[in-house]
Amino acid sequence: MKLFRLLVAVLALSMVLGATAVTADAATPSIAKQAKKACKKKRGKAKKKCVRKKVKRLKKRAKRLRQRPPVTIRTTEYGIPRIVADSYRGLGYGYGYSLARENICSMADIYTSVRGERSKYFGPNGTWQLTGNGIQYTNLQSDFWHKKTIADHTIEKILRQKPPASPKPNVKEVVAGYVRGYNHYLAKTGVNNIPDATCRGAAWVKPITALDTYRRFYELGAMASGAVAVDGIAD
Repeated sequence: MKLFRLLVAVLALSMVLGATAVTADAATPSIAKQAKKACKKKRGKAKKKCVRKKVKRLKKRAKRLRQRPPVTIRTTEYGIPRIVADSYRGLGYGYGYSLARENICSMADIYTSVRGERSKYFGPNGTWQLTGNGIQYTNLQSDFWHKKTIADHTIEKILRQKPPASPKPNVKEVVAGYVRGYNHYLAKTGVNNIPDATCRGAAWVKPITALDTYRRFYELGAMASGAVAVDGIAD
């Protein structure tokens, strides 16, 4: 529940400040406009050549920022990460990296669940419990319920809608950064070098996707609805 509250807090911040973020994004000049402004003193062919070079450089810079946004993570004496970033993507990146560093085994277990792969790695008769409602099911029942969500393309259909029926652009930025941060920690550390022996070297510890993250949100949202009837749906 502690992890859930932290993630909700990050996303709530994004949604509360949504209007401000959209305004700021709208005020940012496009790459083409930035390039033209930088080359405004040049004329003719020289200007065209300058604009092409500037556009190329700005695109490379934008790509680098998407992959590794500027973010600072400071850990307090009590082990609490303090994340400072100048963008929602950076905020998500810092959170994803910090969460993976502190709780990689718990999170990898969760993403194994939302992919519908518990039976594959833990056996069909093992048990699964959705934190929050306390109801326990078999791994096979869990897999059926989650695989149905995947087969029905439930998340993809939601994401194709417009807000508020789907996440706002700044929330998507948080998620994109979160995925990058989580995966960066995993790639940097290596599955075989994870400090927690619970999942060190485990095949079910994998990089995540944005869809994995949204499926986790969907799972939590169904905690008091479909998630109380997993066995009924599966059986």
